[in-house]
Order: sequence, then C-alpha cells, then structure tokens
Amino acid sequence: MRIINDFRCGDGHTSEHFVDSDTQVVRCACGLDATKVVTTVHATFNATGKFATTKAKMRWAKQREQKIAEERKINAE
Repeated sequence: MRIINDFRCGDGHTSEHFVDSDTQVVRCACGLDATKVVTTVHATFNATGKFATTKAKMRWAKQREQKIAEERKINAE
C-alpha cells in the first residue's frame, strides 16, 4: 500500500513522499539519504466516545467565543 510519509535528511530538510508503506529511506532533494519520521496523530477523545479532530476543536472554540461575546453584550446593556 502506498501512503504519504514525512522524511528528514541529515541537513535537517523535511519533505513528504508518496511511498510504499515499508519504505524507510528516500533520496532528499539535496542528495542525502532521508529517513522516515514518525509523527503523532493530532486528535483527542471527547466525551461522546468519538475522536475530535483539530478542525472540530477550532470550530467549537470559535463558536464558544461568539457565544461569550453575545452574553457579554447582553449583560452590558
């Protein structure tokens, strides 16, 4: 199976490559060998038993900020 992975060379260049899942080393644009970088998944487990993505968290935060602003406006009147 082919997947997108991050790879980093000895000079610190990081790049994405569409490779077979068992590929560990690719050639960097600078000519050095780049090794596969293991990255973490950016997701959290919410109270409903489902994973909340970063996009969902940002949407919730924006809606919450709007709600607080509305409440402050009402209380100031």
